[in-house]
Amino acid sequence: MSYEGLQSEIPVIITSMISHEKSTRVSIACAAILLPATILFSKVVEYILKSTNPSNVNIYHELAYLSPILIASIVFYSIIFIIGMTSGIYALKSSSSKFARLSVMLLSVELVMAVASLLLQRATTSL
Repeated sequence: MSYEGLQSEIPVIITSMISHEKSTRVSIACAAILLPATILFSKVVEYILKSTNPSNVNIYHELAYLSPILIASIVFYSIIFIIGMTSGIYALKSSSSKFARLSVMLLSVELVMAVASLLLQRATTSL
């Protein structure tokens, strides 16, 4: 390979390494903050709804605005999960990094646990 050929390949190699590394970082960050960020987001939504009280309900009741809070939390959780999983799979396909595998594994375990808890919730409510 000539010097000119090597010169033209270096930016492509560096760019691909940076994007794979960035995808791995995004996936690990999403896996790490998935649950705490969802809890924080649900508390912010709860605060906004209870402080403005748009439906004029008794906000001192524990379950006031439960449905909008749960819907917002599930949507937020899903968005963070999808971002983390797609960036993790992209990083895993691009370079088989152990950190990419770890993030995809963590997100997969979180998905399995979420689905299992939903199934258990459905089974206990039908008793």
